[in-house]
Amino acid sequence: MHKKKVKQGERYPKLVIIEWLDAFDGPTGWLYLDEYKPKAVQPITTGWLLPDFLEGYTTVVSTYLQDFNEKCILYSDPVHIPNGMVQSITYIDVPDSIKGVQ
Repeated sequence: MHKKKVKQGERYPKLVIIEWLDAFDGPTGWLYLDEYKPKAVQPITTGWLLPDFLEGYTTVVSTYLQDFNEKCILYSDPVHIPNGMVQSITYIDVPDSIKGVQ
């Protein structure tokens, strides 16, 4: 789990839906290329966007927690998608009740 200090006035990251192309394998064993029809794998990932977290990748986490007792921010379950595989990013409106630091 990644931990960082809470900064005054820091806001929640943006909530996103990311459509992307994944790497995939073909069948094992001998095959005729003229009969083989590969199909792209196109996952859809949702989460909290962490911009500029890892160079060359779009990073999202499933859970975001501002721990005011410990004065830190915690994240869980990071997913790093190579930027070149990202097809689209859709931003989701976050309810006002959870947008800002309390």
